[in-house]
Amino acid sequence: MARCEGRTKSGARCKRPAGQDASYCSLHADQASGGTRRTAPRSEARAARPARAASANAADPLVSFGIIGIAALAAFVLRRLFRLL
Repeated sequence: MARCEGRTKSGARCKRPAGQDASYCSLHADQASGGTRRTAPRSEARAARPARAASANAADPLVSFGIIGIAALAAFVLRRLFRLL
């Protein structure tokens, strides 16, 4: 049986066997008619996107308040615990 001629999302060639009298497997049958064929591999598409900040969550004030809240709760629990001892 022949190997599928379809392309995966990453742009690599599919390793599955093609169906009888077909060039594509059942997963890539839509690529036979030019359906959802990708023009560039995913790695190239990622490279074309603008880079995000290394710590995108650091700028979010809700994350900061959440961390402060957790620290305050931990301090409260520790004070209560040592008061009981």
